[in-house]
Amino acid sequence: MRVRLLTALSRFVAVAATGVVCLAYAHELPENRATLVLRDQTHLSLTLHVDLVLAAHQALAPRQGLREFLLVCAALSPDEFHKLMQRAQTMLEAETRATLNGGSAAKITGWVWPKSEKIKASIQQHVMGFIVGTSNHTHEAPFEIRAHIMHDKPITESKVQFADAFGRVLLVWYRPKQLWLTPKQTSPAIKF
Repeated sequence: MRVRLLTALSRFVAVAATGVVCLAYAHELPENRATLVLRDQTHLSLTLHVDLVLAAHQALAPRQGLREFLLVCAALSPDEFHKLMQRAQTMLEAETRATLNGGSAAKITGWVWPKSEKIKASIQQHVMGFIVGTSNHTHEAPFEIRAHIMHDKPITESKVQFADAFGRVLLVWYRPKQLWLTPKQTSPAIKF
């Protein structure tokens, strides 16, 4: 009986330790990421997956504590909250820059942001976490933001700088290869 108990306890400790290691490792993975894709010779698409709640906090009230900021945001009317998010978005857009072909400043346009209601719901979840005492900051799926960079000449290179409020951002870039396949046609070997 005692051997079974010790065996079960050692398994539990091993599983718990593995979980702690996995959680610690997962916490180190970059949460904020961006993808830059050359769609055709003159069009880049930019997709960001970021913690927009933290970015809004850093953009709008970096000296205010996160809890206080979230409590204030959660108490705003939908219209007031929407205006606040528009202000944050304007700041984040203005501080995100791109240059093309060795230094020509490029305008980033067509920004598509998550709906204010979705952001506020996330903030309310954070506030509930504070009230219930589950955590200081829950891990949620990042919010998706999209934009475009157009140029009148073929794009041969680009440099991007993200708003400081986004924090660290993992940038991935590529030019996709595409091929139309007719019915029953197999693609050539796709090499990575």
